[in-house]
Amino acid sequence: MPYKETNQQILDNFISLGYTKEIFIKMTKGLPNLYEYSFEKNITRKFNGLIDLGYSKEEVIKITCSFPMIYSYSMERIKNRFKELMDLGYTKEVVLKMTASLPALFGYNYDGIKEKIDYLNEINLGFVVTENTKQLVQSVELTYARYEFLREIKKEVTQKNYTILFRREISFQKQFNITKQKLLEKYKYKDYLEAKNGRTL
Repeated sequence: MPYKETNQQILDNFISLGYTKEIFIKMTKGLPNLYEYSFEKNITRKFNGLIDLGYSKEEVIKITCSFPMIYSYSMERIKNRFKELMDLGYTKEVVLKMTASLPALFGYNYDGIKEKIDYLNEINLGFVVTENTKQLVQSVELTYARYEFLREIKKEVTQKNYTILFRREISFQKQFNITKQKLLEKYKYKDYLEAKNGRTL
């Protein structure tokens, strides 16, 4: 019968990498299977693999705490996503910064990421991708709807006030007296794509 480590031994293993007990507990809530993974063949290999990609030890701990699911991915998948982002025109240093800011980029659908980036570039807000990467959490449908609404009421979105596009729903609704549902119903991203491509999707 194979040897199975106790929960305390598993915790001690993570602590040996630099995690705290509190961080480890938080990670297991997001990925309970952490208790089942081989420490040497999976955890240590991924941890060192991320360092080899260019992250510092502290960044690896922060990334895996924020997005523990990354320990369920193969290094091949992680490296492929890294390359995909670089193929979009970003340098290695920028991709390191982006993914450290929003580790979930490793889990997002590639087409969805590219769509968000393409739209932000179209409205001259491409800098958001690298300077405030966490905003990529918001759906492109909502970003489009808010942008069109603000344009309709003659409120220009600039580099100085762009965060208005990404406000919490309750804050946006309170200021402009319009719900997320009404925005999405009135300003349909799908219609925008159809008009842009000149065909029905």
